[in-house]
Amino acid sequence: MVSECGRVKMVHGSVEGSDRMSKLSSGADVFSPVVKKSPLTVSKKIYEFYTAPITKFWMHTVIDNYTYTHGGR
Repeated sequence: MVSECGRVKMVHGSVEGSDRMSKLSSGADVFSPVVKKSPLTVSKKIYEFYTAPITKFWMHTVIDNYTYTHGGR
């Protein structure tokens, strides 16, 4: 059993539900379905890179710094 703070409580010397989990994990992997992934196209890679928040932040920071130091020329 999991308490409010996220800790696992022990029940009768073992973790509650461990036998249930062992039954689930002994067969086919129930929790991760097999999904065929196709590779990203070049245009999708470029789009994902330039729309990432960290890329936007640094791109705007560099451009703002450049325009501030060079007076917009």
